[in-house]
Amino acid sequence: MKIEHFEDISVWPACQGAARLTMSRSIARPLIMALIGCLTGLLPAVQGAELTGNLILDGGMEEWKETGPQDGWWNHLTVQGKTTEFTRNAKGNVLTPTVLSQLYDTKVLKLETKDAHGGQKALRLNGQCYLGNSSPDAFKTRDGDVYIVRYWVKGEGQTAMHLHVYGDAITQILETKGHPSKGQWSLIEERIQVVGRAPTTIYPRLWASVEMLIDDVSVARVVREGERKLIPVPSDCQERVAFASETDGKISIDGKLEEPAWSRAVPFSGFRCHGDQTLLAAVQPSFRVIFDAQNLYFGLEIPLANARQVLDELRRQPLTDGSEKPRSKADTYTSRESIELFLQAPGKSRYGQFVVSLDGYRYDGNGSDGAWNGNWEFAVAAADDRWFLEMRVPAKDLGGEQVAPAEGWRLNLCSNQKSGCSTWAAVGPAFHNPSAFGKLIAQNFAQWREQQPALRTRKKAEILQAAGSGCAVYTDRWAAIDAFSSAPSGNGGKTQDWEAITRAYSQMDYIGYAYRCVEAEVRYRNFFQ
Repeated sequence: MKIEHFEDISVWPACQGAARLTMSRSIARPLIMALIGCLTGLLPAVQGAELTGNLILDGGMEEWKETGPQDGWWNHLTVQGKTTEFTRNAKGNVLTPTVLSQLYDTKVLKLETKDAHGGQKALRLNGQCYLGNSSPDAFKTRDGDVYIVRYWVKGEGQTAMHLHVYGDAITQILETKGHPSKGQWSLIEERIQVVGRAPTTIYPRLWASVEMLIDDVSVARVVREGERKLIPVPSDCQERVAFASETDGKISIDGKLEEPAWSRAVPFSGFRCHGDQTLLAAVQPSFRVIFDAQNLYFGLEIPLANARQVLDELRRQPLTDGSEKPRSKADTYTSRESIELFLQAPGKSRYGQFVVSLDGYRYDGNGSDGAWNGNWEFAVAAADDRWFLEMRVPAKDLGGEQVAPAEGWRLNLCSNQKSGCSTWAAVGPAFHNPSAFGKLIAQNFAQWREQQPALRTRKKAEILQAAGSGCAVYTDRWAAIDAFSSAPSGNGGKTQDWEAITRAYSQMDYIGYAYRCVEAEVRYRNFFQ
């Protein structure tokens, strides 16, 4: 489930209780309005309410469908909607946004490419249309559900989002913010509550009084109490290990992650709730790691409902110093929608901390020493329901000269969101705990895996040679280790996902631990003999 927070959202429990009284619809609405008017100034707001992800399809208007005479939808658009103006392509076929579900008194429904709020496309609308959902159950609703509607408009007119509700219920607009403007994009926000004895589903209907531009539409529901269920970290995925893939091409730090090397790299995840690190976090970022001779590159994808809108809100509220002046983005730590990267090079005692926020603040430190500054760089990009972070960290920032294919790197990533903090490795209450960081291996997993049998054979020969005449003592033990080593692990590495890799690595690492135990025992035996 994708979740976010909506600041200062007000939910009136007394109104919900009143809505459950048996009453006719003719008196329900004015009574509820009166109650809301009386209680607005008396009841405290519920801070940081969690929201589901966007319940509608492609609110960014980036995806459009081409419909021709051979399509059944064509008849509905051109016959029933014969008074509607559409965008048509060179073949005369109608283009409609993916988000469209039904025409309803729609006068204009056109594609706009010259002026968009986010992305490359927007919707030009006059009249009304219904919006489609993102899954079969997305629009199911209950009495008391509160929905947060957000969209951006540009034009001289009025707009509104109506949530038509099916069943024995009505919807009530609790609050509306924002006003359309002719010369600029404006954010419109609505808080709408479902009230009634037996509501079943909602159906969003968007309205514009005149021809206006609309973009980045979101309909999200406040997460119900007890709805968010956290899953324990699987017992066979407790280890935190990531593998980096080598790149043979130039990586542009632009936040887009478009180079072929990124698509070849395995995405790793498994972030834990910071408060209870035995549980997987509800919001799961993922990251990829690639490297060249001198640099490590990190590409992160962080789910965040309405990411572009959240970015705009953060930009309108810059961090300030004691004199209320905006702080520099060059060396400022912030935990609001940010990622913290902790990285330690092989054989080094120091580690680096690198922090980047969605709105572009950066911070770095040599461990807890914030006076240190490195030569790393980053870029951020926001989409409808997630944001991307791309980072380049030179080996020299960590006291090394190169990033050769090697084990021994230590890594942790932490995500700071309004929905709560999460950590990839189980570091405990403090992020600055390098002994608990996860492992980063600067090598492709498949290559690393192929090398293990030969490495074990060589290590076994070294141990037996050191054991000398006493090697017979270890015959049964080696037989058990060899049998375990030859047994298939996980799915055999055929599926390149973080869970399968973690399970396979954990098994092979345990074999390595068994080898180290025998090696230590032989050393102990030889020492006292």
